Amino acid sequence: MIRETQFRQRQLVRDTGPILPQKIRSILVFELHSIGGSLLVSPVLRHLKAKFPKSRLTVVTYPQSVPLFSGNPYVDEVIEYRNGWGSLPALWRILWRRYDVVLDYLCNARSLIVALCATARYRIGMDTNFRNIFYTHVASRSGEPYVAAFNLRYLHAFDLFPTDTALDFFRPEQSTSAMNAFLANLPARKYIIGISPTGNWYTKKWPEERFAALCDLLNAKYSCHLILIWGPGEKAVVQKVKSLCKTDVLIAPPTSLFELSALINRMDLLITNDSANKHIAVSQKTPTITIYGSTKPSSWEPLDRAWHRHIQRTDIQCVPCDKTTCAFNLECLNEIHAENVLPLVEHLFGMLR
Repeated sequence: MIRETQFRQRQLVRDTGPILPQKIRSILVFELHSIGGSLLVSPVLRHLKAKFPKSRLTVVTYPQSVPLFSGNPYVDEVIEYRNGWGSLPALWRILWRRYDVVLDYLCNARSLIVALCATARYRIGMDTNFRNIFYTHVASRSGEPYVAAFNLRYLHAFDLFPTDTALDFFRPEQSTSAMNAFLANLPARKYIIGISPTGNWYTKKWPEERFAALCDLLNAKYSCHLILIWGPGEKAVVQKVKSLCKTDVLIAPPTSLFELSALINRMDLLITNDSANKHIAVSQKTPTITIYGSTKPSSWEPLDRAWHRHIQRTDIQCVPCDKTTCAFNLECLNEIHAENVLPLVEHLFGMLR
């Protein structure tokens, strides 16, 4: 009998009872988010493999996240998914292989098709009300937890209750060597500070002028290298920040995803918008300061807040709105000034002493 109540321990709003381990030979994880979203699923993969070491673990993801999962030792197979007609090869492979369990981390019409194509006995999703009926187990979204912690709620269906939300990022050694060589050419200074002014939403991007002003303050106060980091299609943003600076800043060389993680790993601090680079820094145990606009820090800040600080104008009534457009001239970000961020830097560097 399906119970539609929320359980105190098993945080599920739809539950057909625990999934029996002896019946699990193949598991499909459907993860169609950005690089950051993919990283936030990595603790799930680690815990699944620990519980089911002999089961085949497959991840379905967008092309940009394929390298992230291909290098993960907990993943046995990665299926590249493309939208539109490009999804047919992935759907055919899923239908042909068949799976015992599907973990759907998107839970829209597209991912539901994938879950049904897998012909799995168990389908685990998140609470979306009207689609809940298509899943055997549905994770509660109550409490607005850190997304990596919420993702672990899917494992309650297996009677697993892990709390370790450390993010995994595995990279080849040559990526580390390339970034070490880049940094070796820089003159010695006390700190390496990364600056990440890019983002995929207009409402998550602190103005370039503010980043430039912060760079000038940091250069005046600390012996440091300031390195602007960027990805595909983002070079114009970092070039603009550099042009607005009155003091010296560096633009990172073009990097692969692995090289970017190696560079962030060598930093003493990353100052960033709410973006994938923040989650990469968390995976590398690099301290972060995140400047928030429309999104909720409670969803994106790791549970260990000591080394990860953030700033947001919560005194503005519409914050956080979680919208990609703004009718109020982006007041929530424009009203954060470089001088407001500097005390957070001072606090973290005080902890490093």
